[in-house]
Amino acid sequence: TRSLAESWTSEYKRLNPELNFEVRQFNFSEIREELQKSNSLGFLMQQPGVSMISGSMWRLTVGRDIIVVVMNKENPYTEILDKKGISVKDLSQFIKNKQQRTWATLLDKNFNESAPVIILDEPEVQLAVTKFLDIDPSVLATVEKKSTNEFLKILSSEKYVIGFCRLANISDFDQHDFIANIKLLPIDRNKNGKLDYNENIYNNLEQFERSVWIGKYPRTLIYNIYVVAPAISENNEISGFLNWIITSGQPIVEQCGFTDLGYPEKQSNLEKLNPPESLAQSQVSRSYRSLIILLVIMVLLIAGVVVTLFIKNKKKSRKLLYDNADQRKAFSFNTVEIPNGLFYDKSHTWVFMEKDGTVKMGIDDFLQHITGDYTGLITKDPGEFVRRNEPIASLIHEGKKINIYAPVSGKIMEINEDLVDFPSLVNNSPYSWGWLYEIEPTNWLREIKFLKMADSYRAWIKKEFARLKDFIVSACYEKVLAGQVVLQEGGELPDHILHDFEPEIWEEFQIKFIDVSDIN
Repeated sequence: TRSLAESWTSEYKRLNPELNFEVRQFNFSEIREELQKSNSLGFLMQQPGVSMISGSMWRLTVGRDIIVVVMNKENPYTEILDKKGISVKDLSQFIKNKQQRTWATLLDKNFNESAPVIILDEPEVQLAVTKFLDIDPSVLATVEKKSTNEFLKILSSEKYVIGFCRLANISDFDQHDFIANIKLLPIDRNKNGKLDYNENIYNNLEQFERSVWIGKYPRTLIYNIYVVAPAISENNEISGFLNWIITSGQPIVEQCGFTDLGYPEKQSNLEKLNPPESLAQSQVSRSYRSLIILLVIMVLLIAGVVVTLFIKNKKKSRKLLYDNADQRKAFSFNTVEIPNGLFYDKSHTWVFMEKDGTVKMGIDDFLQHITGDYTGLITKDPGEFVRRNEPIASLIHEGKKINIYAPVSGKIMEINEDLVDFPSLVNNSPYSWGWLYEIEPTNWLREIKFLKMADSYRAWIKKEFARLKDFIVSACYEKVLAGQVVLQEGGELPDHILHDFEPEIWEEFQIKFIDVSDIN
């Protein structure tokens, strides 16, 4: 990340010569103190499964390093692989047993061709592969290590080879697709012996990058590069720098050997950085001249980047207005998804019993439409026991949060680990990929009597919309926002209605719509 941060600051200084950048390096233990300084930003790369920053920190993804399993496009078994994929367990056993590295072992068919394995000769790639396959690092001693040029030459010319490398190594940035004659090896994540619709993400680079963003790719193969801070900055110079990184600065991510953000993720990040009311302010950032940016670098587990701005001009506070609310997507009863077959609770949660008797749990579409994309989650740990109506999770949106309650009693068996790095997956797919917990219920037959099926829940949600409109109008009057546009034409609310409100309004919503809500 150091080379990336230095390249960003060097290019941005060239474009804005009135700014001055200073680069320093700190140990990881020092980064928290540095981030507490006025107008500080940090850049760091987070390793899979390692908590490196406080859950209370604001963070935004600005790039990532993605490790992939690749093969030759002319492999005669491509059609079979595209239908069934390879499970992580099978791939792990295949790598562990050097004597049986054949396509017969991988595909459980009578294919006798050997399957040579190569890996990029870089420690980060090898570490990710050992975590992904859950193998001892010593196992990779039996795998040939290759430089980037050697790796690509072998992969492009040998039909039966399998390789592990960075996505950036096999990406054609000009064509925005994979390098000719190379494709990704599909992963059967749910181990059912076939590549399901939600697992079919490997056809082209754009589809794959979006799937990584929303959490469909194994988390242990993803190293996110974050910008972090104690809270989102209201400083125009910092906002201008971050906006440039998300847009014009993204080609530098590719030049430094990482993977840039896909178009949908760029747009999502820009919306987070630029609420409608601040768009006009962002255009005047160059009017400030007296400015120093302190850039502090930390690499991987012991490194990050901190950017500090010292400005002589007084900072302007951000107004939480709805003057551009009519530009947002409308939020109405008709836009809320309420699938059949689930049980719903008054705290806007749902549950579904699996065949093995465990219960999947998540939040409903109504709640995520109101709050906006989640930037963090506070969850309980597997093994903990929860009782119905007790707090079970907190959903965090840019420092503001909503607490939800357990719809059933039981023991938490599993949490959705994909949400650790991708909390917004709850927004993108609340009823499937964005589930929160798997629970072993202890009082299922009694407690489902307090829950509602889809038809009854739809009728209740319709009443909640009427209450929500009254609540928002009242909140705006209390905050002297009555003169602003709150309802869109036709009386509909804008999507993510709570986004611009201050924490005390979120607390009022918590009390009136979750804590004391009545589903009857």
